[in-house]
Amino acid sequence: LEGEGGIGKTRLIEEFRRSVGSEAGFGIGYCLEYVRAPYLPFSEIFGQIGLQWPATPAVNGRDATAEDKLAHFSSIAAALQKYAGRRPLILVIEDVQWADDATIDLVQHLCHSVRNARIQLLLTCRSDALQCRT
Repeated sequence: LEGEGGIGKTRLIEEFRRSVGSEAGFGIGYCLEYVRAPYLPFSEIFGQIGLQWPATPAVNGRDATAEDKLAHFSSIAAALQKYAGRRPLILVIEDVQWADDATIDLVQHLCHSVRNARIQLLLTCRSDALQCRT
């Protein structure tokens, strides 16, 4: 969902949430311009829907490998799919133009890994801010 700041993206999401009611789990996470913390919007969402955030793989003084990252992303996807097996799930990431690289990588992973689950991923992006990354 892309548009200029103040055009009503958040309001549209709120109306959508009201229309869904309790038929689906609903979590909203925010990317912040002044805090670009890895996975921040997803950790917020996990808390809102009552899921435990999967532990980041231990790297024992070395940089995380691609395999470590894939394992972490896969555990996140598995937790979301398990939730969605019980009831549909809507995930909203607001202001994705301010997302850090790790969050963008996770979004891309989830777009592929949970595409057959009852999960809807909605992203908002300000078209007038820097560069929209969706």
